Amino acid sequence: MSEKLNLNYPIVLIHGLGALGQLGPIEYFYKIPKWLERNHNRVHVVNLALWNSIDHCAEQLKLAIDNLFPGEKVNLIGHSMGGLNARLFTSRFDLGVRVASVTTIGTPNRGSSIVDHFLELFLNDIIEKTEGLAKKINFSHLGLRQVSKKYFNEHFHITVQDVPGVAYFSATSIIHSPIFLNSLPGFWLTQPILNHYEGDNDGFVSLESAKWGTHICTYNGDHYAQIGQFMGHRKFDHLKFFGEIIGRLRQEGF
Repeated sequence: MSEKLNLNYPIVLIHGLGALGQLGPIEYFYKIPKWLERNHNRVHVVNLALWNSIDHCAEQLKLAIDNLFPGEKVNLIGHSMGGLNARLFTSRFDLGVRVASVTTIGTPNRGSSIVDHFLELFLNDIIEKTEGLAKKINFSHLGLRQVSKKYFNEHFHITVQDVPGVAYFSATSIIHSPIFLNSLPGFWLTQPILNHYEGDNDGFVSLESAKWGTHICTYNGDHYAQIGQFMGHRKFDHLKFFGEIIGRLRQEGF
């Protein structure tokens, strides 16, 4: 098993919005880094801004990779907004010679309409009133706006293009019925709303939005189950999920 999951290039794991890759003993990618290392991979989990824009995080990602793996190719694996960070980073710095592959997991690659609805209902007012304070502590609400479908349609798909020579993959999950048994309570409201507008989803990102490049797999579970968080669907085998992703990357020669 370890031989099949040993990649040629280092793996960089990129967390999503509102979190850190590692906070003391708390892992964003639960047990995944050590599991990857046991399979003879070189792995690093970045700590990007907790709450900021995709652009800001892409700049931080560049600094981290330049310091960690100077001159080497890497495999980027991003969860949620982390996948957008990886895509923007690769596109902005034209890194076809430095990035072997970009894999997005549960990433709103085409935006999430649930964000548009909540922004319109009440979040726009909150953001406008608190953005000044957020900037004083080096935060920004722009990242939240950037995962909306509005931002994707008006900006992201125009400015961020896939880079020739880089392989793009994706993987995700969807919440099967009954949602009460297959997801966190927090997704009991968002899943049916998103299902109405975009179809099958993980409670935050639809299946169609999550697909990008070669789609590897779709499991049953919510958005947090994909990274093994204790808050996610406990029947979700996140190491098997990651094993399928890494196995595909291995198969493709990365």
